[in-house]
Amino acid sequence: MAVQVVVRPPVPVMYVESATGLAGAAEAFRQLEARLPGLKRTFERMARECERDPSRPSVEFYRSQKELVLLFPVKESGRAPQDS
Repeated sequence: MAVQVVVRPPVPVMYVESATGLAGAAEAFRQLEARLPGLKRTFERMARECERDPSRPSVEFYRSQKELVLLFPVKESGRAPQDS
């Protein structure tokens, strides 16, 4: 297997920081959902329709304040989730 190193230029990102750690996670998520309506519903749907593969990480990439790319690792099931 070939390995290739890719160097990318820095990408400005949007994030919400919780000054109180996990205790502030709910407020941080609320702030994100205010900018990306339906975020929580989308996460819940993915978790409900697909069996998550815990051996691989989930990656959230906020391309802008209105666009999120979520890489949600799933176990191979042979079916794709249905659009709603």
